Amino acid sequence: MKRMLFASLLAGIIAWSTAGFAAECSVCSAAGSESYTTKAVGQLARGAANTGMCWVEMVNQPVKEVKGGGNVLIGVGKGVGHTCLRLAQGVGEIITCPMPKAKDGKYTQIADGCPLGVMGVTDR
Repeated sequence: MKRMLFASLLAGIIAWSTAGFAAECSVCSAAGSESYTTKAVGQLARGAANTGMCWVEMVNQPVKEVKGGGNVLIGVGKGVGHTCLRLAQGVGEIITCPMPKAKDGKYTQIADGCPLGVMGVTDR
């Protein structure tokens, strides 16, 4: 289990460092793949990235709020909420990554946003 977690974190770091300023990172495109193996690994890596980087929302949301002319306390509240949501999305994706296609032919996908989009690395 520790090796799998380390491998997924390493894959997330590698994907993050090679993503550059692309429209979509390689982890998110892999998580949306039609291939089961690619989807499972991509979803696991994105779940690990969401879980590991959820704390960034605590910094990102207050900065966004102040730049938009709002109150920093509202930004802190948004940061807490977004941190909890990103953590839940990450844990959910880690748990559901081995699930096969549903009856409608689509894979289960919890998170829509790229975890790297929080930091402005990608457009999503």
